[in-house]
Amino acid sequence: MGNLCCFFSYMTSIANIVDAVRNPFCIWRTLRGIEPLCCDGKPRYVVGNAAVTFFVRHNGESKVLKCYTRTHKNLGIIYGSDFHSRELCIADLTGRKVWIDCLLTKFIEGITLDNLLKEKLSADTLHSIATAFDRMALQLLSSPRAHGDLKPENIVVAPDFQSMQAIDWDAAYLPQLNGEQANEIGTAAYQHPARTMEMYDKHIDDYSIAAISTLLHAASIEANVLEYYRNNFEPPFSPRLITRRQTKQIDPIIDAFARRGMAAQYHIAKMLTSPTPRLFQLPTILELTAEPSPKPIENKQELQADEMNGLWGCRSSEGWVVAPLFDSAFDPSEGVMLVTLGAYKHFIDLDSRPLVTFSKETIVKPFRNGKTTISQPNGTNYTLDLYQILHNSNK
Repeated sequence: MGNLCCFFSYMTSIANIVDAVRNPFCIWRTLRGIEPLCCDGKPRYVVGNAAVTFFVRHNGESKVLKCYTRTHKNLGIIYGSDFHSRELCIADLTGRKVWIDCLLTKFIEGITLDNLLKEKLSADTLHSIATAFDRMALQLLSSPRAHGDLKPENIVVAPDFQSMQAIDWDAAYLPQLNGEQANEIGTAAYQHPARTMEMYDKHIDDYSIAAISTLLHAASIEANVLEYYRNNFEPPFSPRLITRRQTKQIDPIIDAFARRGMAAQYHIAKMLTSPTPRLFQLPTILELTAEPSPKPIENKQELQADEMNGLWGCRSSEGWVVAPLFDSAFDPSEGVMLVTLGAYKHFIDLDSRPLVTFSKETIVKPFRNGKTTISQPNGTNYTLDLYQILHNSNK
């Protein structure tokens, strides 16, 4: 078999690869039993930047076969035994027989995030999708590797919308590759413009995670965000512009998060204006939103406002009850807590749920005996009844 093909830095066409895979007599170096799934007699495949990906059956299992149009020296390290160097023999553009690299992986059931976002989705479904992404992102940030090209096209969402998996790890960073340069710098719509080939470390996903999380959470509260994405196939904010402090695209999103008391999302969206791609506080913010609240507090007198890393929450002797994600906070009284976030003040319950919101210029004090006085910027005052806002919030 070795006499039939040679191997070098090859250049081949998509048609050459498709013809080889569909041919029942094609030459594989080690693989056996590859059966491409067909539609109208033609193999099902998608074309990427440097590969053709087929949906196949292999030894009775649904798998994905990726055939590369050019070489990539790190694929063996990234994919391990799933990577098959010099696996498939094809004809190149000159008619010469060459071996090309292949990747064979298990098929992941679900739909890619970019295709899912093209469907009509409720606000609750979008919230579930955004929360699932944050969980996946935290797992990725907690692992030793990084993806390198995280974007909706490279994320598969499970049918129940409760979990996600990243695919296409060709640009990945692993500790074994420390000290090398990256082969690519990802997709511009989800990357910090200061990311270079020299930046090749555990932080290459930071900005992409912040961008996608912001996109999904913003879509769950603002319909125009998803409409923009569907029309333009990218978020309604440009990393190139907002990192240059041209923030008119992202400012309304940041303000919407602050107005709704979405503290974690507010801080993550603000990170998108960072002058550097490495977002060191991102894992901490995601961890705080993922941690379950302690069991119900028997003695609420022990609760007090506390600060961590310049942000405020509420702590008991057992840990954080309200995660430290607010710009300032008063000690809780009568089961609610007065906090500030951006240009807004909120009374929140101990599940961090906003109960009533005011502009930052409004003078507000904590409740005492079930009532507090609100002094509005126009000089008028009124009394706010705690029972009434709790009753309204439970409707």
